[in-house]
This record gives sequence, C-alpha cells and structure tokens, in this order.
Amino acid sequence: KVIRFLSFIGFPLSVILWYCAGDIILIIFGEQWVPSISVFQILSISVGVQVVLSTSGSIFQAANDTRSLFICGILSTTLNVSGILIGIFLFKTLEAIAWCICITFTINFVQCYVWMYKVTFRCSMRPFWKQLLSPLLLSGIIGIVLFFIASITKELSVFLALIIKGGLFCIIFVLYIQL
Repeated sequence: KVIRFLSFIGFPLSVILWYCAGDIILIIFGEQWVPSISVFQILSISVGVQVVLSTSGSIFQAANDTRSLFICGILSTTLNVSGILIGIFLFKTLEAIAWCICITFTINFVQCYVWMYKVTFRCSMRPFWKQLLSPLLLSGIIGIVLFFIASITKELSVFLALIIKGGLFCIIFVLYIQL
C-alpha cells in the first residue's frame, strides 16, 4: 500500500517536472540557468523511482533483514558511483551524467525490490508490479496531455504556462483518483 501511494505521488510528479522544467528554472533562477533545463528534465525522470525506492530501507528493517539492506546499499552505492564516473570520464557532458544517474537509479530500484521480494519476503513480484500499473497509467495520461499542451503554452508567459500545466495536472490527477 505504501509503494502504491508513493507511486501515485512520484511517477506523476516526474512527468509534471519534465514538462514544467523550463518554467520552473526560469521563474526560480532566471535566464542565465536556461542551459540547465535539459539536465533538470533528465533528472526528473528518476523522481518516481527515487520516491518509491526511499521506502526500501524501512521495509528491510521492518522485515528484520538488515543484512539485505546492507547488501542492497553496497550494490546501490557501487552502481551509482560507477554511473557517475562513466558519465564524467566517458561521455563528459552534464546531460550524460544525468542520464547515467537515471539509469543507475532505475537499476537500483529493480535490483532492490527484486531482492526484497525474492530473498526477504520469498514471494512473487507480481503484487509489486501490479501496484505500479495504475500510477504508471496515470503518468502516461498526464504525459500525453502535457505533450500537446506544451506546444500551445510556448508562446505564453512562463507564469501562465506553469499555471495552465499545473492546473491540468491537478485536474487529471484528481479525476483519475476519483474514477
């Protein structure tokens, strides 16, 4: 239930952050930060998995399996540091580093929950994946709507564009939850 709840927050949040990245950066930081918009967008992709992954430590502790928490932590650290180093030394761009971080977070998400369900709980992963379906569907719907709205709001002021995108996000989110 916690994973489902956090998925309903994190995955749609990733989508809205992607489409509002330019508006947010311009409002908060100004024109001189425009080059960072693409990095912000790439990193926003990982928000959903990070929000859900943030609960894994507590779940391992509640299941009294701190050994698995330690192992997953070592794997996570090794993978994240490796991803950052690959981005820095192999690709040498901020965008590449952001992509490497997103990829490592996603791999960590999968490895952590596979380990949790297979080793700690000793059960099927089917219930876990089922919990993610509805939040991912909601995120897809929001993404499609914002994709078309983004081209319309390009000519508007950043404040108005952000209000329109945010308003549509809230309307879709509330309607989906109610239905």
